[in-house]
Amino acid sequence: MTARGVFAGGFEWTDNSNFLPMNSPVPLGATEESAPRPRSAFTANLNPSVIGTYETPRSLTELQYTLQFATVLGVGQQVNYTNRLELRHRYDLTDLTVVNFALRGTQGQQTMYPEPQPGAATTLIVPGTFVFGTAEVAENLTSRLSPDVVFTQALGGNIFVPIDAKPARPNVFAANVALALQYNDDPTNYGLTLNSQLAAAGEIECDPWATVNACGANRTCAVATHRCVIDASVTEAARKILEARTNPPTLGSRLAVNIRHDFKNGFNGEADLGVQQLMRLTDAGGQNWQPAGRLSIRFAEEDVTAALNFNHGTQLNLDLGGLVLADNVDLVGAVPLDRQTRRFGTQLQLAYQRGTLIDALGNLLPGFQVFGADLALTYRPETLLPNLAFALRYAFRYQITEPAANGNAVSYDLHAMRNAIALNVGFEFPERKPVQ
Repeated sequence: MTARGVFAGGFEWTDNSNFLPMNSPVPLGATEESAPRPRSAFTANLNPSVIGTYETPRSLTELQYTLQFATVLGVGQQVNYTNRLELRHRYDLTDLTVVNFALRGTQGQQTMYPEPQPGAATTLIVPGTFVFGTAEVAENLTSRLSPDVVFTQALGGNIFVPIDAKPARPNVFAANVALALQYNDDPTNYGLTLNSQLAAAGEIECDPWATVNACGANRTCAVATHRCVIDASVTEAARKILEARTNPPTLGSRLAVNIRHDFKNGFNGEADLGVQQLMRLTDAGGQNWQPAGRLSIRFAEEDVTAALNFNHGTQLNLDLGGLVLADNVDLVGAVPLDRQTRRFGTQLQLAYQRGTLIDALGNLLPGFQVFGADLALTYRPETLLPNLAFALRYAFRYQITEPAANGNAVSYDLHAMRNAIALNVGFEFPERKPVQ
């Protein structure tokens, strides 16, 4: 049984701490001067974690606790925190078959923009204030059927529960299953993958006294429950259709062929091309067929890495409460400035995402666009604490949210922009020895 700790923390300045749109509408009763607008702020963050490891000849078990804490300096009410507990277990069933399990639980609070971790995928973030809880379970099995053939199977599920959210957010449940078969013919790998993802969201509370009916046609907001209900005048046949099309669970299935090739000069390429079907789970209606795929070119040589990725397919977005059809382009890279000692280095990430919402009839609706950039200068002295590292980081984000993606709160696109400069430090103790 061993234990180690990892510490990360730092300070940041941003010109938009809550990531508010620059053209937000003025609330009723407010003036242009008093309306919420982007404001600059200094924040401090602290992210320690403790990891316990237990290893046997056939298994490895890890228990990890992580705290993520951030606060706006001088404003005690603006605090983001996350308590995360994770259990990971790997077991060698045979010399050729390995199974992995993971259980994760998170409880936290968000009152300002949650700074994405470096390298995280760029996606829509809806600003707001809420307390939340999440739970996740995952299982993965890998079996080598022959020297050249590998079978992979995965199962997973997660739930997201927001509490006292402003603006209101739904509970979200998701589950997924994946099967893959790979054949290795060095330097090329061929694969066939099949995966399905289910997403369901609960209804959010409505306002029975609102001047605009947010429940839609043939539905009203009940005074007693603050929930949308079907009008009593609706016929039984129409009621069944309306129930099937109102906030239904969505099932997305994808079948694809995968090809990876190693050019043996530091470069490797990957193409994953297939077809994807989306439909309502309630009555198998609202079907939408889409091409799906991913193209990647990567380079790795010593400490120099780079990758360019294109992806088209569905993704789960907790802020929107379900699946979105998204196109992603990502360019990431890392280059040491001092090739002799490798103490100084640079990291770069440029990203773009175009997300499209899918309604209950399978129609594609306007959605959102996100532009992101992250540039860092890193320094590793290698003489003080184990894996001690400093980073000076600049982050940029520009987000365009179209009416269908902001709950039709306004009839025009909302534009939000954020610049941030951060100084971070991290280390671990005791030092984890590299695996031989």
